[in-house]
Amino acid sequence: MRILPSDEHDARKEKMLQAVVHLYIKTGKPVGSSTIVDNYHLNLSPATIRNVLAELETEGFLTHPHTSAGRVPTDKGYRSYVDSIVQIQKLAVDDEQRIREEYSRRRREIDDLMMSTTRVLSALSHCAGFILPPTANIEKLRRVELVPVDEHHVLGVLVSQTGFVRNQMIEVDTLPDDETLRSASRFLNERLEGLSFTDAQSRIITELSQFQRNRHDETELLSAISKHLFGSELKKDIYVEGASNMLKFPEFRDYESMRNFAQLVDEKDALEQMLTKGLTHKGLQVWIGAEHAPELKDFSVVTSTYQVKGRQIGVLGILGPKRMQYERMMSIVDTVAKLMNRVLEGNREFLEEPRDGE
Repeated sequence: MRILPSDEHDARKEKMLQAVVHLYIKTGKPVGSSTIVDNYHLNLSPATIRNVLAELETEGFLTHPHTSAGRVPTDKGYRSYVDSIVQIQKLAVDDEQRIREEYSRRRREIDDLMMSTTRVLSALSHCAGFILPPTANIEKLRRVELVPVDEHHVLGVLVSQTGFVRNQMIEVDTLPDDETLRSASRFLNERLEGLSFTDAQSRIITELSQFQRNRHDETELLSAISKHLFGSELKKDIYVEGASNMLKFPEFRDYESMRNFAQLVDEKDALEQMLTKGLTHKGLQVWIGAEHAPELKDFSVVTSTYQVKGRQIGVLGILGPKRMQYERMMSIVDTVAKLMNRVLEGNREFLEEPRDGE
């Protein structure tokens, strides 16, 4: 019997693992040696294939459900498969065109951009698309403007250093006069510029004592600003589109899987934590099963950061079954992230309304 060199044997195992993962992604059914023989010309006997599959199972790359003769990938198997993808598969021309057409119809509101992005990710992947917008502890403040609306409301306009604009209505007992609004605006801009939105709220609280003497109107206004402008209202939810697509996969048709997925989408805590941590990883990332969080044990997640002026400010991606088409999902996420960067960098008016006289 011929003894293979170790490197040749390892290459054979890698090809066999890729074959199993590819076939399982395609069919959703456990893969046996006969299926591999029928679909691949490996010049190997069924007995040799069975031995290699058994070795892969012993090493934790494959497992087999119940008494089935076929095998399915484990999280470790999916990870090896993803890591072996050297070059991201180029998107089909019509896929890329659909993405470009969606972005060519962009609107001025950042929420519309976020929702459009999740729709693109969902439509192309047939899974769930999501995006995490810039968070309050990442965005740094460039300026604040206070605009009177009516006798009980002032509109606060926050502009970040990356150009994102957030509008927040501030409720007041009595509308301050113009001089009070101007004075409060100067105070905010002098003391808060360059701080994250989260730090800005803390700074306002510590600075309020300076306005206690003979400046009662401004103190009340700044207290309202601290509560409404930098409070919990600024927390941005994750945008998710296409959650119903997941119910089309056999893996998520039983009650327990459906319940777990619905809870994941509704509460979003595990997803948000993962995405926030994803900001420390530049570019494309693939998370398989419980690699990142127990709540994601039944899923794979493909993410990429997006940026403005070289700063990573948010994360977008696709949530799907572990037997997703990884090459294609990675291509979609990578292309959408690059186009998102291009839109944000090349269209500053999309992000920020010019002030009078600018």
